[in-house]
Amino acid sequence: MDLVLNAVDAAPANSSITLMAHGLDHQVCIDVENTGEAIPQPVLGQIFEPFFTTKRQGTGLGLAIARNIARAHGGDLAITMNGPQRICFSMILPISNGRTKRTRE
Repeated sequence: MDLVLNAVDAAPANSSITLMAHGLDHQVCIDVENTGEAIPQPVLGQIFEPFFTTKRQGTGLGLAIARNIARAHGGDLAITMNGPQRICFSMILPISNGRTKRTRE
């Protein structure tokens, strides 16, 4: 949800946000793409750090938490496109085999 809200905040008025999902070698990739200005190079190295934000009212926790959640599930979150008028964040997660671990009571 944070990825979508970030895309909405960053996109210019009357632009579109695109969500896509596709399989990728026993993984699912969820892309959140928006139009707008590219993220400046000096900022790119910090966007996943806790409490880093460029927003007036942001906490700087959204991307850090989203990446930690993805990694806790064996995946990752990355910026996969950062060009003029096209920015894309991709969350990659392993596809479950449908089995769950059972614990003894």
